[in-house]
Amino acid sequence: RTLRAQWASSMLDTGDLRTELAGSLQSYEMFAEAVRRDISGIMGQGMHISSRRAAAFVKRWAAEKFHRIFYRLGTSLVAAAFIRWSRDIKEASQRTKLTAYRKYQGGRRLALYVRSLLLRTIARRWVTWADLVASERAV
Repeated sequence: RTLRAQWASSMLDTGDLRTELAGSLQSYEMFAEAVRRDISGIMGQGMHISSRRAAAFVKRWAAEKFHRIFYRLGTSLVAAAFIRWSRDIKEASQRTKLTAYRKYQGGRRLALYVRSLLLRTIARRWVTWADLVASERAV
């Protein structure tokens, strides 16, 4: 599988997505409640909104506050996705390096095995030849 397919499959884990969605919705509700408390707090401090101009100001202020909250929420989700992506890339890179190292070690072991096998074979044949020469000289 390609790295993108691995990343996409890890991103589409429904359990993780459900927990992230639940956390996002909970954060949204908390922020919305905080804005409502701020608005009611301002109105409860004796600042009754009776004019259209004041009502428009409070609506604009609440809209700006909601915009900032959603912007921070979106930015945090993008940052979390980037962190997850960079972690996955780092893990894939480490797996690639580990695979290359294991291949190198396997090749090295194979080369040592072939070398020792060759040296043992040469040594056996050398001994056989030396015995043959010794028996020829004895005759």
